Amino acid sequence: MSSPENPDHARATWLVGDLPLVITCGQTPSNAALGLPDALPFTLELDPLSGTIRQQRSAVVEQSLRAGYGEGAVISGSMDDAGLGQRYAGDFLAYVERVIPSLGGKRILEIGCGTGYLLSLLRDRGATVVGIEPGPQGKIGAQRFGVRVVQGFFPEPAVPGPFDIVIAHAVLEHCADPMAFLASIRAALAENGHVLFAVPNCEPHLLAGDLSCLLHQHWSYFTAESLQALTARAGLHAAVEQAKLAGTLYCTATPGSSNSRPVPAGELPSITRYRERSLAMLQRLAAVLAASAAGGRSVGIYVPGRLINALAVGRQQLPAVELRFFDDDPDLRGRFYPGFPVVIEGWQDYVARPVDTMLVMSNTFGHVIRDRLERLGRSEVKLWRDFFQ
Repeated sequence: MSSPENPDHARATWLVGDLPLVITCGQTPSNAALGLPDALPFTLELDPLSGTIRQQRSAVVEQSLRAGYGEGAVISGSMDDAGLGQRYAGDFLAYVERVIPSLGGKRILEIGCGTGYLLSLLRDRGATVVGIEPGPQGKIGAQRFGVRVVQGFFPEPAVPGPFDIVIAHAVLEHCADPMAFLASIRAALAENGHVLFAVPNCEPHLLAGDLSCLLHQHWSYFTAESLQALTARAGLHAAVEQAKLAGTLYCTATPGSSNSRPVPAGELPSITRYRERSLAMLQRLAAVLAASAAGGRSVGIYVPGRLINALAVGRQQLPAVELRFFDDDPDLRGRFYPGFPVVIEGWQDYVARPVDTMLVMSNTFGHVIRDRLERLGRSEVKLWRDFFQ
């Protein structure tokens, strides 16, 4: 399941294994319709200058992702005008308005703007807006919300700037070369311009040994400290804070002088510790599945996207148990994760045909799901914290 780490901490690596290549959940358990593999190798390494744990660059992964983004790769939580996406948009908009109270007349670029919903909210507040989006959802969203969206990858000659504000919500972690990306943003900024980022806060996952944060689409796994260090290296003065919505870091940055001072070795996160805790989690999962198999008990996974990496890495070691997948996202019902021939079911499917044991893998909303399950009283419930200690 793994390879030995280099004893030199600054060059530590971990060959995690073959992980599912999740571009989107499809109508079949295969990426064949996209012309992409179902899984690709995944190796972690450490950037000693910023202290960021990152995915080691791979030409095969980069080529696959570029093709996937052109097909409209979507990660749950993308900003939109309904559901969880609307909550993300509302929370980030409140952050933008707190940092820059007057948006009237501001020239704003959003990189990776998705449907353009956030741009429409900023336009309604008097800003002049434009977005860049590689997938088809940008063109569709431009028609829905009446904003200008250019299909492509940043930097894009069609939108040269300068801009008063550049927004990159859930984008920086997707950049194979984040320093080059930040340099391009600096070049597009007007004097006294601001850059506003949102990235996943991976620190809780790294400390717990939670493999679910690893995605081929994500090259960097930021903590507040590593995001601060990276922006400093790029010549940006940054303020980083935890978002109100769990699991996200917000960052506002302005041009300054570059600071390439390496992060002290004692402050670097440990890939070794992350690996050890991940393998310990797999042992706990194996014990639960073995007990269910021995007792002839059926097993379900609520929010299966949080467990498919563990199932893939532990494929040879975990007991063979028939699993069912459940998720509250209506867009996922009836679909599949690549490499897993298990259809994703909804709450109504569970009510009609419950399982004996349910593994609730959402740490953020797990208590809400648990309470619903316990009110029905049909399943033994295991929570995220039962596996990550």
